[in-house]
Amino acid sequence: MIVDLPNRESARVIAEEFRSEAMHALLANERLGEGVEPQVLLRLKTEQSAEEKLKRKRKKYEPLNLNDFVGLRILVCNSDQLDEACQVVRKVAHANGLTELKVDDASDGQRSLPYRSIHADFNLPEIQSTDPKVVLGIEVQITTYVGRLIAEISHTLVYKHGGLSYRDKEQERLISLMSRQSSLLENTIAELFRKERNTPGER
Repeated sequence: MIVDLPNRESARVIAEEFRSEAMHALLANERLGEGVEPQVLLRLKTEQSAEEKLKRKRKKYEPLNLNDFVGLRILVCNSDQLDEACQVVRKVAHANGLTELKVDDASDGQRSLPYRSIHADFNLPEIQSTDPKVVLGIEVQITTYVGRLIAEISHTLVYKHGGLSYRDKEQERLISLMSRQSSLLENTIAELFRKERNTPGER
């Protein structure tokens, strides 16, 4: 067992408080209220998932950083809101005594799929693994609703077929088409709200 039940429950309490405060702060931000309201999704890694990830990492890394033991997914309406949402979440994390470990801005050029996603890692204070070599953390992923949909579809297809190399040519073509169209949709949504902000008169 990577995390015993008392520590798992403590991690859940910390994560729920973080989620609640992050959601409140996001909704209080006028800029993030454009379009569809933001959402904050929460999950704790299952014991099986944690074991599988550590098994993959044991031969390469020391210490073993299970940075996504707690996962928060922040969903916003359009890509122009990502940076603002990230700043809001970082302030909430710091106010709750969570130490920021890193922030990774995965832009189009760093991914095979054209959606932007910001990842922020924080420590999970006072929560210990049963293995002293394993460090537990909270990973926050901030993306758009469109990005979330594309990520879920891609993740399902990759794992279902054992990896990228297992896709056939037609599936490869369709995924590429999905990527291009989703990129156009992301840009169009962002442009719509830019014009809305710059249009005088009643909202």
